[in-house]
Amino acid sequence: DHLTFFLANRDFISPSDLCLLLEGLWSKVVGEHGKEGVTDGKRQLFNNRDFMQIMKDVVFKLERYGPKELPRLLAVLTEMNWHDKHLFKIVEPMTIRHLPAVHVQDLPRLVTSYVTVRCGSRLLFNELVHRCTQASATFKPDALASLVAAFSKSPHKPKMFLIAFGPVVSANLPHFSQEQLGRVVEAYSEWPREVTVDFAEQLTDLLCQDEGAVIRQGLSPGRLVAVLRSLALWRSRSKAARENPKAWRRAMIEEVFRRSAAPLLKGREALTPEEAAAA
Repeated sequence: DHLTFFLANRDFISPSDLCLLLEGLWSKVVGEHGKEGVTDGKRQLFNNRDFMQIMKDVVFKLERYGPKELPRLLAVLTEMNWHDKHLFKIVEPMTIRHLPAVHVQDLPRLVTSYVTVRCGSRLLFNELVHRCTQASATFKPDALASLVAAFSKSPHKPKMFLIAFGPVVSANLPHFSQEQLGRVVEAYSEWPREVTVDFAEQLTDLLCQDEGAVIRQGLSPGRLVAVLRSLALWRSRSKAARENPKAWRRAMIEEVFRRSAAPLLKGREALTPEEAAAA
């Protein structure tokens, strides 16, 4: 039992062990309660006195968390929905200090953690943008999709990141899986004015490939509405589209809308009232 192991060995447990312990505890909760019952399982775990002892130990040993352990800790706490903004504020100086040594594959979950908790200063996000930009050429498609999705909802610097990463994302468009492409498209749909003509054309080409396979299989109804909204707003609001009215192909955008009609009708029950109105 994870809690029993902790109580018996707490004086010898390292930060890495604590991360592993928390990951194991949460995996056990999800396994026992399933997705539908995870809220009840979380409540039981958080109300457990022994679990609170683990969290006290986490706080007590915070200064011992290095560039490997800190992103892992914040990621598992975020996954558990332990959204303690005070804790995130405490570790922010440590995050900035360790950032140059954080492995590039840990950057997406670090960004995702701060964005999900809606915490982090402008200085922190400046440093995150700078660090991610330095490593932009090394991100694999999944990590890149996660970064773009997280930064699109960040409290600071979302446009700066999306603009800076536009060429990298554009170069990786053919390499994204359908699920990853859906996340990327949804991310840029938050900021349609920042989408370039080349990016919009590449995107519409991909959406229409294989008779609209991505539209039919890679996008949920809600995500598809976000994509269509993005294309509509881009055509009317994008500076690039206004300055180059003949440089983009209206027919391709219309083709995306045409191919989206049937999937939207089929999945209309899954749309929220707001999404249905937008559609």
